[in-house]
Amino acid sequence: MRIKKGIVLFVTILFILAISVLIVKNLEITDQFISLSSKNSNIKQLELTIKDVNSEIVTMFRTKQIKNLLDIPEYIPFEYGNIDVTIYLTEYDNTNSYKLDRNLSSVPEDIDKSLLLNIISDKNISNQKQVDYILDEYVKKTNDYQILKISNQFTYYPKLIQEPQDYYVSCRYDIDIDGLQANVFFIFNLKDYKIIPAPFKIDINIKR
Repeated sequence: MRIKKGIVLFVTILFILAISVLIVKNLEITDQFISLSSKNSNIKQLELTIKDVNSEIVTMFRTKQIKNLLDIPEYIPFEYGNIDVTIYLTEYDNTNSYKLDRNLSSVPEDIDKSLLLNIISDKNISNQKQVDYILDEYVKKTNDYQILKISNQFTYYPKLIQEPQDYYVSCRYDIDIDGLQANVFFIFNLKDYKIIPAPFKIDINIKR
């Protein structure tokens, strides 16, 4: 009789331990889910803030009727609410640029176009990280580092047709909001103060 009671007690303890482990595991999963949801929410908020900052930067140029970069420094401080960033401005010249996609029609001399197209394959290249990846893969397959010397000629931006009075400006800045850091790059036209309708670059780093 005592043996049966002992067995029942042992089974009961095992059952309680199993339930406890499940509860702890569920709590861990819940915490992970909350943490992931919070990060996704923060990233979404960061992207919205960046769009607002980009819009305000262009508005500043429109308000001051700036038509070229000759009268302003290469970089300027910029404030948006409680956000302070330094924006770096250069004239954007895409005369010798090559958009990396399946329709790549030409490449610089000494670059293997067929290999480059093979690496691109059916990838939809929409940010600078993907551009860097394509170039790194090319170097791995060829051991030819020449392409890295002209890496700034390769882009994910569409070829911009230069019309009279067009003056394209590339804008870069770093931003940090609640531990989320982002490197931002976009292009706008000083002729009509419009941002070029292409994916602007956002490289996000999460502080640990």
